[in-house]
This record gives sequence, structure tokens and C-alpha cells, in this order.
Amino acid sequence: MSTPELFVPRPGDRLAFDDVERLIRRSVVGSAVEALVHAVTESIARSRILNGVRAKLWAGVGREARVRIAGVLVLSAAPSEAVLLRFVPEVSRPALPPALWLLVAAAATVPAIAPQVVAAAWDSRKRRRYRSDDRVNPGPPAAT
Repeated sequence: MSTPELFVPRPGDRLAFDDVERLIRRSVVGSAVEALVHAVTESIARSRILNGVRAKLWAGVGREARVRIAGVLVLSAAPSEAVLLRFVPEVSRPALPPALWLLVAAAATVPAIAPQVVAAAWDSRKRRRYRSDDRVNPGPPAAT
């Protein structure tokens, strides 16, 4: 007799979990958690205190500094995630390989080192997108 920890599916075994998400969302606990998450996100979005803190926190910080802060945050978090995954048992470890986190960290070096390049590329992309939207969805006709 095998214990649940030692369960290994055989090639002929069939595991059906198609309805699990639907069942969890319909359950009392699932709907309560979903309602709680919705209430918290709405409260955060409408909070005067948090909006004031956000406005004061970013008030004196320029755009390039914000890009650099985000780059440094990702640059430090991604390798930390790769290292911390080593301490998680292999059975519970996510399917993402640790090398992916190192690739994310490598990509984050660009905004951390050269935020002005990222900000300029962002502006250029927004302008191109705006121009293409103008051609596809022209504005109202000019008044004569």
C-alpha cells in the first residue's frame, strides 16, 4: 500500500482536474476569498491616504530615476528568487527554471544602467502607437 507522499501516477492512470477551479470559485470559501480580494483592491484604489502617499513619494523623483528604481528592484529580486528556489523541495518547486530568473535579471540591467535609453524607447513606442491609431481610427471630422 502506498502513502500519498509516495504516489506516482502510472502511464495508464488518468488525473482529471478540469473542474477544480470552477468548483473552488463556486465554494463558500472560494467565493469569500474572491470577494475579499475584490474589496481590498477596490479599497486600495479609492484610498485617499494611499493616493496621498503615492503622490508625495514620487513627487520629487524624475522619470529616469523611477525607471532606474524599477530596474534595480527587478535586478535584485530575480537572482534572489533563483537562489531561494534552491531551498524549495524539488517536488514543490515551480516549473520555471532558475535560469529564467537569471535571464530576467540580465534584461533588468538595461533600465538599471541606462534608464534614459528605456525612457526614450518608451516615448518612441507610444508616439508610433499613437500615430498608427490615428490612421486606423481617425478622429471626428473637422468642423467647417
